[in-house]
Amino acid sequence: MFFKNLPKNKEIGSAMCRARNGRILPGKFASGDLESVDVDLTCPPNTTLDGVWHTHPMGLAQPSKEDYDQAKHFGIKKLCITATRPNQADETRCYRVR
Repeated sequence: MFFKNLPKNKEIGSAMCRARNGRILPGKFASGDLESVDVDLTCPPNTTLDGVWHTHPMGLAQPSKEDYDQAKHFGIKKLCITATRPNQADETRCYRVR
C-alpha cells in the first residue's frame, strides 16, 4: 500500500494518516518479527489518524482477532492488511472496525 518490495519474513506496518485534502499518507514505518509489529499511531502535523496498515507474511489479507482487539482498544476504525506470501503477488484488503 505505502511501500514496494515488502519483506516476506517479517511484519511491517504504518499508521494511515489523512491530510486535509483527503490524501492518505503513511506515518512512521515500523518493523517487527514474523508474527507481530508495533505500529506507532503518531501522524505528521496537519493530518489525522485514519487507520493502520500492516503486513501478514505467510498469512491472509484479513485482520486477526488480535488485530481487531488492538484496533478497538486504540479506537482505530480502519485496518488494511497486505498478505505477503512467497511466490505470490501481494494482496491488500481494508476493513472497517466496529
